[in-house]
Amino acid sequence: GPFDLIVLSGILNRDFDLCVLDAMQERLTPDETIQRVLNHAPDAIVFLTGAVSFTEDFALLRRIRESSSKPPVLVGTGDCLLAEGEKFFREYPFLDAAIQSFISDDVASWLKGEERVFENLSWRRSDGSIVTGARALLKEEFCLPLPRFDLFPIKKYRIPHGVRLPYAGILTDYGCPFHCDYCIGGELGFRLRNLENVIEEMHELKRIGIRELWIKDLTFGVNRKRTFTLLERMRSEKLGFTWVCLSRANV
Repeated sequence: GPFDLIVLSGILNRDFDLCVLDAMQERLTPDETIQRVLNHAPDAIVFLTGAVSFTEDFALLRRIRESSSKPPVLVGTGDCLLAEGEKFFREYPFLDAAIQSFISDDVASWLKGEERVFENLSWRRSDGSIVTGARALLKEEFCLPLPRFDLFPIKKYRIPHGVRLPYAGILTDYGCPFHCDYCIGGELGFRLRNLENVIEEMHELKRIGIRELWIKDLTFGVNRKRTFTLLERMRSEKLGFTWVCLSRANV
């Protein structure tokens, strides 16, 4: 599933009316997608893109922007915007903002009208100049509000390395303490998510019928003591998930 957007749905739900369109899951054509967006007439679109799909994604967004009588604000999240944000602002003048951390609420503040240097958001001023995010690498624990799982076709999502369905992604930390040449994860800093906040989301996922978790941490198990505490809680509270994760050989 579109994990960035699922997390952001909880953050944005506090201040905005949300609607989710997963055009890939619904197998919509570009024309059908554009028509759905135009029918809904959103004030803003928060979209997920990536290195493998940005060419098609931005072509579609350009068409949406040009077809709208009241063009929506366009805010992107995804690996390529994180790695090469300046290039995308330069090449796509209709891109209004780029999220640099999908666990941050900077995007909500900006959409509500705040104009400043944000830690985790770059944005375009009305004169076309770019205010670049400061990329402060915070250390303290973070919490996430419960996502709006009801807005996503969550029971339809699939992963090739899963055992049971339905599955859902979950985050127990953010970033990575290691610095591999081929990965941007080490540039994100490393922060643990509050343990009670993780368990709360797990209980909600169980309640809605999720049977398997894909733990989306870039390197699961970095903090060994805390990881064992989490796994013991999952067992003692009889959450019953099978789970898969990404980790590292020396962890």
